[in-house]
Amino acid sequence: MWDFLTFDRFITQHVLLIAYYLGAVGMPLALWMGRRYLLRKIALLAQLDLQRQALFGSLSPRHQTLIVVLLILMFLFMELVWRMMFEAMIGYFQMHDYLQIISSRGASR
Repeated sequence: MWDFLTFDRFITQHVLLIAYYLGAVGMPLALWMGRRYLLRKIALLAQLDLQRQALFGSLSPRHQTLIVVLLILMFLFMELVWRMMFEAMIGYFQMHDYLQIISSRGASR
């Protein structure tokens, strides 16, 4: 506990894991569920959604499929970038811990 209070031990890696899963799983779910609520509460958004549906419905099945595939690929790419960002941050803090271990070994000699 003393290491935590004196910032000799970071909790960042554990917090980053929680933040990663909240962003990777929780945020898309919250946005998907919040969409209905916003469409019911804000008339302008409901009108825009009707226009989006009409535009999407006027496209050929080939173009509809292409748009759906592109949206899925965009989502997967955003998830990949989110993962890479957290891997870089976790790697940074792991390097920090290893450098502290190395420096403490060198100081004890």
